[in-house]
Amino acid sequence: SSLRSVTRLVVVGGSPAYHTQLRELSRGTDLKLDLVSGRSKPGRRRARNDVERVVIWGSTILDHGTTAAYDHLGDRLIRAPHRGISRMLREVAEALS
Repeated sequence: SSLRSVTRLVVVGGSPAYHTQLRELSRGTDLKLDLVSGRSKPGRRRARNDVERVVIWGSTILDHGTTAAYDHLGDRLIRAPHRGISRMLREVAEALS
């Protein structure tokens, strides 16, 4: 699958400023972003519905309880251990190529 084939991307973690940047970058595209605070506690039901691709954005504000809700998604998870937005996006693009 490629970045073009993904229409819904869940990003777990990242600061509010990064979330604003991501929304601006995705404006005018077909990509639907679901930005989840690294401090939120999504239930299994929410995590199960977010099935297309989930990015766990490490090196940002991230609670283990938040990321644990997505562990069962297996190969649909992309772990991006980088803090910066451009390195995270590069990691996502590589994982989808």
